[in-house]
This record gives sequence, C-alpha cells and structure tokens, in this order.
Amino acid sequence: MVRDVEMRIDIFNKVIELAEKKRKLIDKGQSYSNEDMELNNYLDRLTFEDIKVLQTVMYLGRDKDYDSKMSSAEIYREQRGFFDNEGWQRKEIEAGQMSEKTPLDRYIINGLDILNIDRTYKYAKGIEAYKSNLGIFEKSYVLLIVTPRDKFPESTDNKLVNEFLKGIFPNKDKYIGIYEESRDEILQDVYFRMRVFPLIQDKYNYANMRVIYRANKQEIESYFAVKEFYDQVSKCVSESRALYKGLDKATSFLDKYPLNDFDVKIVRSERYDDGCVFLDEMSFENSDGYHFEYFFCSN
Repeated sequence: MVRDVEMRIDIFNKVIELAEKKRKLIDKGQSYSNEDMELNNYLDRLTFEDIKVLQTVMYLGRDKDYDSKMSSAEIYREQRGFFDNEGWQRKEIEAGQMSEKTPLDRYIINGLDILNIDRTYKYAKGIEAYKSNLGIFEKSYVLLIVTPRDKFPESTDNKLVNEFLKGIFPNKDKYIGIYEESRDEILQDVYFRMRVFPLIQDKYNYANMRVIYRANKQEIESYFAVKEFYDQVSKCVSESRALYKGLDKATSFLDKYPLNDFDVKIVRSERYDDGCVFLDEMSFENSDGYHFEYFFCSN
C-alpha cells in the first residue's frame, strides 16, 4: 500500500480532470487560458506535501524508471527519497513544474498504474461510505474483538470463554454499578459475560452448525476510519484528516494482528438494553493476543 498516495486520491483525480481538459484544448489548437488558470488555482490551494506527492507520482509516470521487482510502497519510497535528497524548491515553483507539462494527466495516470493505485479507492468516498461498509445507519455501538486464531469464544465452550475473559480482563476484581453508579454491584467480567458476550459469540444456525463471521481488511479499515472520525470531530479536525488518521491506525492494527494469525470480529449493536451502555464503566487490559475495544456512533 502507498498510503501517502491513496489518502490523496481525490486530489489526484481532480488534477487529472483539470489537466485533461487543458491538454485536449491544446491538442485541438484552441485557447486554454481559463483551464490553465483553473489548474494553477487548484494546485495553489494544496499543501506543499500534496504537491510533493503529486510530483513524485508524475515523474514516476513520465520516466517509468523503476524496479518492477519492488513493491509499490518500495517504488514510491525510492522515487520520493530521490527528490527529498535532491531538495525541493518553493511550493509555487514545484507546482509550476507540473502545470506546465501538457501530458500531466497521462503522466499521473501512468504513475498511479505503476503503483497499482485504484483511482476509485474508497478514501474519496467519505464517512458515509465507511459507515455503510459496517452497516451503520443509526446510533450504534460498534465492537471490535480479537483472539488468537481458532480461539474465538462460543457459549458452549467454557474454556474458550474463560480464556477470552482473562485476556481482556486480566484484573477481574473491578465492580460496576448498573442501578446506582456509585455502588459496587457486580463484577465487570460477570456482567460482560451475561450481557455483552451474547452479542459477540459465534452463533449456530437451525442445523446446529457453527456460523462463523470474521472481519476482512476493508471492514477493519472502515471500523478505524469511523472510530477516528467520531473521536476527532469534536476537536475541529477535518473529515478527511480524521479518516486518514483512522486508516493509518488500521494499518498498525493489521501489522499487530495479521488476519492469518488472529480471528477478528466486528459487531454492531443498535439496542440500548443489551449491556453496551455500561462499557464505559469497564476497564479493559488486553493481553495474550486478546483485544477488545469499541466506540459509539452517535448518528
């Protein structure tokens, strides 16, 4: 994956669109001053880092000088490292070096193809697309559960259940109050097993066959994107920036919990009487390859 490029795919698509309009007029021998101004104005609004990423891909697509045995991430890092070592001039100069190139759109498309970047990548779709990936259409608790491979708990296997609870509650001796917050009424792991565990356990169908659902990479990315959005929205962080940060966290999560070695499940609950409302009162201390976390999607 080439995160620096993927997180800016909407910018790449816009530059391609503007550059293509300009190039087609040039090819026809027609005036392109308005289109040239539109492209330059757009580039002027971008950050210097945006310009550097765009230019790296542009020159990759123009020169096509790369080692095909390398991964996309390695190709990008080598190309970007070359320009970083050479040194950058002022932002407006670097932007001008792009806008003056008539085949700019083709260079960028070639560069994206070399990096195997999908121009319809979901970064450009926004928060609603990620929520849709998770089936979130109203206020919901969204739970993320991780266990070592083939250790996911089910109600008929007390050993698996106990190992899971020990993994997320190493220190079980904490009480929570469910009727009066100030009172120690019930152990948190006992309440979790009674009211939350039924939501996350593997289910059985009418033929008594175990129904196994595991989260895929896209769903995990969506989970962290949406979670980060709701964590950051109150801090005046832009939607796109929050989503980018969430996707970075998804990458770190998958590095720590590769899907070949761990079972990952995402569960959504829209009910308010299932015990999720008391998750904030609990203390989770993930260990031994077990992990539990959650967030509340407020709308």
